[in-house]
Amino acid sequence: MISLCACTSSVIVHSDVIKIEDFVTPEDGMPGELEWNKVIDIGHNLTYPAKLRVTAKGNGGLEFVNLNLHVYDYHDNGRYFEGGLAHVEFIDLNGDGYKDIVVLATVIYTEDEQTGESISITKPAIFIYYFDPKARSYFLKYKVADFDL
Repeated sequence: MISLCACTSSVIVHSDVIKIEDFVTPEDGMPGELEWNKVIDIGHNLTYPAKLRVTAKGNGGLEFVNLNLHVYDYHDNGRYFEGGLAHVEFIDLNGDGYKDIVVLATVIYTEDEQTGESISITKPAIFIYYFDPKARSYFLKYKVADFDL
């Protein structure tokens, strides 16, 4: 498991990580569905609810502030994330006192998008979202992937 720890001004800032063992079966859900809910303290007395719901088919999106990120993908529709859940961490990366979002995944490609032929290619995916305190929203700062979340 990857865990990030940022040090700013001699203060160690701890992160929040979405862990598969923290998922529960939703009361109103279908068999095979999972969900994760947590209130995240992003800094400077700002807290926001985070929700990740996974369908029985194996797809899931994280809803947080202004973002809806596809961070769970275990349904093979040409590609999926190794282990299903991407590594998602809320941590202050730029020292502004607000937690940013880091999403890391190993993506397994199983079908060539242009030819439809079966393939087996593994690539890393990295997404970093910074928090803009004036807009009170997140924006994509860095991306290494050939798709969007």
